[in-house]
Order: sequence, then structure tokens, then C-alpha cells
Amino acid sequence: MEGLKVGRKVFVLKIGNMARDSQSIDDRIVEAKITKVGRKYFETSYTNARFYNDSMVQDSGEYIANMCVYFSREEILKEIEIAEKAEKIRKYFSGYGNDNIWKSDHSFVENIYNEIQKKKGKI
Repeated sequence: MEGLKVGRKVFVLKIGNMARDSQSIDDRIVEAKITKVGRKYFETSYTNARFYNDSMVQDSGEYIANMCVYFSREEILKEIEIAEKAEKIRKYFSGYGNDNIWKSDHSFVENIYNEIQKKKGKI
């Protein structure tokens, strides 16, 4: 990934089990510097864990990753905002017997779906 240079400031986001004890988003974000860049991995000053150059996710072997790296704090906040919105939408449309949505809003939802498909070039 472009921009991976030794000494560059990055932000490590704790995820998964590492984020469980965090009270706020600020507790989950740690500022660090890149200390080593290799062909496939890079390391930061925050931890001796290594991260994939392409995805910037922790290389955790066969286990679930506990950290991701971002170039800016705003990038993290934007991703969290998108995830929260997606969760709201998922909850609204999930579940059996949710016929009220389709009786009142089915054409509206269908129009949104069609617009998304057009943007992807599938219609």
C-alpha cells in the first residue's frame, strides 16, 4: 500500500477482544509510528504485532485480528459511522413477520435497490 514509510504517523484501532474493555472510541484509538516496512508486512511503535501491507489488518496467524491501522483518525470515525448506519438498516429490515415495511414502503425500497444496482452496472 502506498504511504507506508518508516516514521509515518498512523492510528491503531483496537477491535475484537482488544476493544471489549474500552469505554469510548477514544480508548480504542492509539497514535503510533511505522517502525518497519517489509515486502508483505509492516510494524508500528505501539506493538510488536505485524500488519499486512495491503489490508492494514493485524497478522494474527489463525486467530481473529485485534487491531487495524489507519492513516487518519477521521478515516476511523467515518468507518464507524458507516457501520452504525448499516447496523440500523439491518435491524430495521431483519426478522420474520416484518410485513409492515413491505406494505407501506416496498416501492421506495425497490427504487433504492435499483439505483444501487445501476451504479454497480448490473441493470
